[in-house]
Amino acid sequence: MTEGAWVLLVACGLDLAFGEPPNVAHPVAWMGRAIAWVHQSGRRRAPAVAFLLGSVGVLGGVAVVAGIAWGLLVLLAEAPAALRIGTEAALFKSTVSLRRLLGAAEEVRHALEQADLAEARSQLGHHLVSRPTQDLSPDEVASATVESLAENFTDAVVAPILWFLLLGIPGALAYRFVNTADAMLGYQDPEREWLGKPAARLDDLLNWVPARLATLLLLASGWLIGASILNGLRVWHRDSGTTASPNAGQTMATMAGLLRVQLTKRGQYALGDPLSPLTAETIVRAQRLVGAAMALAVGWGIGGLALLGR
Repeated sequence: MTEGAWVLLVACGLDLAFGEPPNVAHPVAWMGRAIAWVHQSGRRRAPAVAFLLGSVGVLGGVAVVAGIAWGLLVLLAEAPAALRIGTEAALFKSTVSLRRLLGAAEEVRHALEQADLAEARSQLGHHLVSRPTQDLSPDEVASATVESLAENFTDAVVAPILWFLLLGIPGALAYRFVNTADAMLGYQDPEREWLGKPAARLDDLLNWVPARLATLLLLASGWLIGASILNGLRVWHRDSGTTASPNAGQTMATMAGLLRVQLTKRGQYALGDPLSPLTAETIVRAQRLVGAAMALAVGWGIGGLALLGR
């Protein structure tokens, strides 16, 4: 295998074995602190000023993150291969989240199985979604969990691998900075609407190809585990463009079709048809689909790196 393939494999192994490091040692937590400073600086500003601050913050952050990563790679250029691979794997590991994504869904599933709706809502709101969860029904909790698995498969797995494949560690870390900025600032409330627009639009751009690649990987995983591929394609074609995001609907609609369920967010969208009930078992099936798709994504990444000789 190529050195880049070893980096990808070791990073995913570290993630599955150990999960997330403490915040004090997590590059994404460091990014979050910088983005929080941008948020504080841009609060209650005029729209034009907020937009300018948001643009400078996200583009400047990308430049700093990518520059530091590039400088570190230059310093390691003559180091032993094992040291280079280990360092790059540790950095790349911070951009992917396989164990945490599946584990968060498992916490919600377990609570639903125990008929503990309050705990299921709490786990959902704490780990997976930003929407209010306190009045969601069991069906809505299951739906939101499956939606989050589908959407975050792009953000937490496919996009980092693709940007690593194209631009190495600097590209993967730069992507993670933009995605984190969007997660923290990309809201429509008065305080963040204009401040977060640059990050939100850049995140849409950087995720456009990964979201569609993630859709193909979900369909392939559905074929492997015997899900309804034709229904997945039908619902994807019909419903993928009905969400506010140009990317989230791609994987969510595909997942709804593969599982033969309807995924809904009040007042915003209904993806798929209610051919099967939404239960804790639906989350299990979604976990299997995403788990298989994760394996395919890693295999695709290793193959791509081999083809590029990286």
